[in-house]
Order: sequence, then C-alpha cells, then structure tokens
Amino acid sequence: MDQTALQLVDQAHAVARPDEVGHTYKELELDERAIEQEPLFDADGEHAARGARIAAAGLSPRAQTARQLADDHLPSVARARKRYEDCLEALGAHRVRGVRGKLWYGARTALLLTGDVAGISGAAISLGEVPLNAFLLAGSASVATIAAGLVGKDVRAVYLRNRRARVAEHLGKAQEPYRHLFTGGQGFSRILRGIVFASAAVGLVVGISIYGLRASIEGSLSGLVFGALALAVAIGSFLSSFAYGDEVADQIDAARHDYEVELRRARALARSRAWSQYERHQTRAASIRDEYAQRGTAARIAVTGAKWRLLSRNPGVVGHGPAAGRTEPIGRKARTGGDPR
Repeated sequence: MDQTALQLVDQAHAVARPDEVGHTYKELELDERAIEQEPLFDADGEHAARGARIAAAGLSPRAQTARQLADDHLPSVARARKRYEDCLEALGAHRVRGVRGKLWYGARTALLLTGDVAGISGAAISLGEVPLNAFLLAGSASVATIAAGLVGKDVRAVYLRNRRARVAEHLGKAQEPYRHLFTGGQGFSRILRGIVFASAAVGLVVGISIYGLRASIEGSLSGLVFGALALAVAIGSFLSSFAYGDEVADQIDAARHDYEVELRRARALARSRAWSQYERHQTRAASIRDEYAQRGTAARIAVTGAKWRLLSRNPGVVGHGPAAGRTEPIGRKARTGGDPR
C-alpha cells in the first residue's frame, strides 16, 4: 500500500494546472504507450494460442460430424426412454416376475444342464465311448432336454393372460397399446398342445436312453434311477421356465433394454476422440487469448497510473490538479479522427 500521509496544516494551498500548459511530451508518450498495450498483448495472446487453434481447425470436420451424429441421436434416446417409462407405467402393476428372476433362471438352467451332461456322459463313457464324443453327445442331448422344458414359458403365458383377462374391460388409455397381453388366453391352441407333446416326448426319449445305457452296464435299478433323473431334469426345466415366464415382464425388460442400447450408443458418440480434442484445443486457445487480453487491460491501466504519478510529482510544472469546475480530464481524449494532439 502507498504510505503517503497528509500532514495537518492550518490552511491548504494548491495550484491548479495552468491553462497555458497543454499536454507535455511525457504525457503524450505515456498516452501512446497506454494505447499500445491492449493490441500488443492481444497479438502476444494470438501467438501463444496459435498452436491450439491450428490443432482445433484440423479436428473441426471430424468434431462437427461427431457432434451432429450425437445431436441427431438424442431424439432416439428420448423416444426410447419415453417408451420405457410408458411401458413401466402401464404394465408395472401386472408384472409377476421379480427383478432378479432372470438371474435365478439362468442359474437354474446352468445347474440342470450340468447335471444332465454329467449323467449322460458318464453312462456313455462307461459303455466304452470316446470321452470327447461322449461329452459332445451328452451336451446335445442335455440341451435338447432343457429346450424341451422351455415350453413352460408359453404355458405360463396362457395362464397369466387368463388371469389378466378379468380386467381387460377396464383398461386405461395407457394400457391400450398392450391389450394383446390381456386377451387371447382362453385355452391352449392346437400348435401349443403339439409343442407340449413334442417336449414331453423329448424328455421321455432322453430318459429311456439313459435307462438303456445304465441298465446295460450297471443293471436295471441303476438304469431306472438315472433314467428317472433325466426325466426330472426335463420336468425341472419345464417348471423353471414356467416360473420364469411373464410376458409383461418381458415387455418391460425389452423396452428397458432398448433404452439402455440407445443410451450406450449416445454415450459412445459423445466420447468421440476428435470431438473431445477439438473442444480441449478450443478451450485452451480461448483461455490463452482471454488471459493476454486481461493482461493488456492491466498494462494499459498501469501505464495510465504511471502518467498520473508523473504529474503528481511535478506540481511545479503542471500544478496539483485541474482547476475547479473543469470538466475536461487532463490527458489525451479518445481519437475521433485527425490529429490526436
């Protein structure tokens, strides 16, 4: 801080700037120096930011393309989100499968498949089959058994549609697009009955096959046990699929999956490397230019302050200040054309 002190006096005396004294050469010099500060620092800032601006210009076409793709994709995200929200609002109350139902269904299916492969492959290997062939045969037979049990989902769908049909006449506007989930479940169609019989036949054939393999090696009792276990796997697959089946939950999960896919795609577009680098270079260039602009303003103010200090230290030449009532400031006016002096 300036340590200048004002001394107490009985009467103050000050000398106004003489009218005969115009602008001194030193004032004119400092005025010019103040004027040059801002463009000088602007030029320095432009030089410092040139590399970033050139890099941003090189990335501009790819960045603009990435931005356009990301902007064009946002309506798809909004539509997918609205479909999911509408579906959840309309069908959420009719969902019977738990949130983690898919996880438990996958775990049950894996355990059933593993157990069936172990039983069939063990019998084939005991009969003298090559292990690789035994495992391949056991895998295909086990998959067939598990697939036969998937018909349980269709049976559950018919059951749940019959239950939802009780409220079909009272559907709201939000549920109208999903009316098919509340009707058409009065009974088993001919096709569905055929699929059920075919699935039962698959389970029965696999069970008889396991019985024959085990019975030929270990006796009829062992064949009966392992054959029954194979049938139990088929029945267990049916029951697991029946417990998992829920068309309403499938509809909600599908809408949620579509929204998540669109969201991931939007995030991937927003992570464009060219776009990111372009924005960084642009921000860096703008920051550098702004910094130098602020420095130029500060330098101009500093030079103007130096001029006032010069005048205050030479009161014998220019007085202590402008005369009372004088509105024109001491120093140069803004240029309006012609000679600034």
